[in-house]
Amino acid sequence: MLAPVQLNGRKANFIVDTGAAYSCLDLRKAGSFGLQPKNGVAVTLNGRKHTTTQIDVTSIGPVEIRNLKMALIDFSEFERRRGSGEIQADGILGLDVLRLGRAVLDCQQLRLFWKAVPGAPNVMASTLRGAGWTAVKLELKDNLYFANGILNETPTRFVVDTGAFATLVDRSFAARAALKQSGRRLQIRGLHNVDTQSHVAYPTAIAIGGFVLKDFPVATNVLRKPGLLDNSVGGLIGSDVLGRNLGVIDCEQHMLYLKSPGAR
Repeated sequence: MLAPVQLNGRKANFIVDTGAAYSCLDLRKAGSFGLQPKNGVAVTLNGRKHTTTQIDVTSIGPVEIRNLKMALIDFSEFERRRGSGEIQADGILGLDVLRLGRAVLDCQQLRLFWKAVPGAPNVMASTLRGAGWTAVKLELKDNLYFANGILNETPTRFVVDTGAFATLVDRSFAARAALKQSGRRLQIRGLHNVDTQSHVAYPTAIAIGGFVLKDFPVATNVLRKPGLLDNSVGGLIGSDVLGRNLGVIDCEQHMLYLKSPGAR
């Protein structure tokens, strides 16, 4: 999901990523937006320290944020992994900004909404429940969203990650949950992570809160390591699950809503 953004009045495209605790800008493009690193101000992301910059005015649709701090990260490797016909991303809108703007994400239609009135009656929740969506309460920790779940009858926690193109299961947890890998191999890459030993696997069932998926493919990956995720997390729920199952994420109420395609 890409969102048009303006940084100090200059146009940019940002990935909308609930799996990013902190918003960031491509280091190589900071100068084109008239931005410079802030001396002595750094943040640690995925186990690495990064310099930051401060943007006077960040505009995302009708929302205007002043004096927003963003991490500066080199996107060159990430850009090479994207298709040549895709719009290149200038940065990532993380959960810090999405929560600040009380965002609602429609993961099927790839739309980003902002709640205009804080604490307004939650009509959306009753509407979605009445139309057959399953509500899943999200836990906010370290500025990431976690959902309790089950994979092959083994309880775990999942990070809800709109920036992940595929749903990933940590390789060590996959072994404990008796998840059988197929012979099909994938190469999984993130901003700071490369795994050439990933395989496609088919769990007998995945439960995200009370929502159950059957025969849905996942990819195994090394997720549990310093700077990434701890041993309580079994995997990431990616945009494949969220998009195909009509996912809606409410960043004010910390709720995820899912509905199977074709369900009434």
